[in-house]
Amino acid sequence: MSKYSGWAICHIITIVIFLSAASAGSQQGLASDLAQFHSDKILLCIYLIWGYSLTQRILTSPNYLNIVSVLLSSLYFYTAFCMFSDGHVAGWSHSQDMITEKVLMGLFISLISLFTIYIPVIAVVAGVVQNFLLKTIWHLQQNDS
Repeated sequence: MSKYSGWAICHIITIVIFLSAASAGSQQGLASDLAQFHSDKILLCIYLIWGYSLTQRILTSPNYLNIVSVLLSSLYFYTAFCMFSDGHVAGWSHSQDMITEKVLMGLFISLISLFTIYIPVIAVVAGVVQNFLLKTIWHLQQNDS
């Protein structure tokens, strides 16, 4: 496995887990929301850039910082779920094309969903799985070199 294929696989893993969290938050309506609302497109671009830098951080961090990587990954997936779940929670209307309204609605949903234990636990599990997969692939790639 070349150096670049290892990096690409790690970034693809992050994107797939992110899209799964965002799709679950939007109740499998992510594609229609992206087609209809510009704020979702902007937020998707922001999350893809954040995911890229998060993956870079996980791969370059030493092993003793794994807990920080897991916490950052969990926060990433938790906020992705909450930001893309506006308009799909309790029959509320989707925030219109204002990014500030979308962010405020996402923060409100994240505060509400903290009281349900399932969503934060799933985000932590996703962070642990992502960190384990990335570190494993990275170490395999380093050993092949």
